[in-house]
Parts: sequence; C-alpha cells; structure tokens
Amino acid sequence: MMAGKAKLLAKIIENALIEDDNSDHLNENNTLREQLHAFIDVLIHDIKPKGFAGIYAQTIAYGMFAARITRSHL
Repeated sequence: MMAGKAKLLAKIIENALIEDDNSDHLNENNTLREQLHAFIDVLIHDIKPKGFAGIYAQTIAYGMFAARITRSHL
C-alpha cells in the first residue's frame, strides 16, 4: 500500500516538474523546482526529474508512515 501511494505521488511530482518546464511562468517562485536544483547541486549531479520525483515521493510517504507509527505509540 505504501509503495502504491509513493508511486502515485512520484508521478504527480514528475508531472508538476514537466508542466513547470513547459510553462510560460518560469520566473515565478517554484519551490519544487528549487529543491530539484538544490538536490542536483549538493547530492546527485546527474539526477533527472523522474528520479528526483521518486526519491522525493518516497521521503514524503515513509516520513508520514513513521509519523503515524510514532503517533500511535504515544
């Protein structure tokens, strides 16, 4: 179930990055795009948006899972 949610979220993130690339509003603030570029600068220099989307989605999905588990033990 978690993997399915992470895959769905990754596709949404990837589509958002692609849509941003195709947008006429590239000068507007885009936090997701900024995070991708920071990730490229600091961690994986040749990562593509699809790879970034997968990593980002897994981080969110499993972070929320960990929060849920922690919360249920309080």
